[in-house]
Amino acid sequence: MVEDPHVSVYLNDVLINEFDTEGADPERDLSSGRVGLQNHHTGSDVWFRDVQVMPLG
Repeated sequence: MVEDPHVSVYLNDVLINEFDTEGADPERDLSSGRVGLQNHHTGSDVWFRDVQVMPLG
């Protein structure tokens, strides 16, 4: 959930991470327009399988 600049990450309804994006590098800004799957440095290898996006509610 994003309430700019605060980002909360939930897994199975359990809060697992939260942080503020205020003052962050604009290239890593998560406050709007993106689905955030992974946020690592340039050049890191990350793979995903069977990612699905579904409407909420």
